Amino acid sequence: MQVCFTMDGEAYNAHKDGFKAIIKRHGYAWKGNRTSTWWGSTSEKVTATYERDAADEVTLSATLCWEGATESACLGELRAWATQAGATEGASARHEGAVAAVQSREQRIWELVWRPRVEALSAQGRPRQWIEKDRQAYEQALAQRARGPTPRS
Repeated sequence: MQVCFTMDGEAYNAHKDGFKAIIKRHGYAWKGNRTSTWWGSTSEKVTATYERDAADEVTLSATLCWEGATESACLGELRAWATQAGATEGASARHEGAVAAVQSREQRIWELVWRPRVEALSAQGRPRQWIEKDRQAYEQALAQRARGPTPRS
């Protein structure tokens, strides 16, 4: 039996202490690296696969899969934790999580490119009115982006 939970990186980072407490409470041994790890006992294991952005040093998404012969107390605790953390459960959770991670990454890149750096522009001597105009244009573009693409004529 296998049950998977997928969540975005921010949700995982915010709730990972709870996950680690569950793993520790059940005495699971750890093996792995920064992108793929697993904890387990003789009867069950939990694997974690992380999508990371190496340049920004952030976790974009996390997929945690519990595997065992029968449902256990650990699985029950993981389900409760995952629900609290906002994870999606099931096979389709991997795809939905991957899509959300790609959209989240694209949004972060867009913001890095287009967000006006007020302090840097001020330090370069740009007039305050121009900076404010740039900031307003950015806010409008961000709102338009949130509404979604417009149909082409």
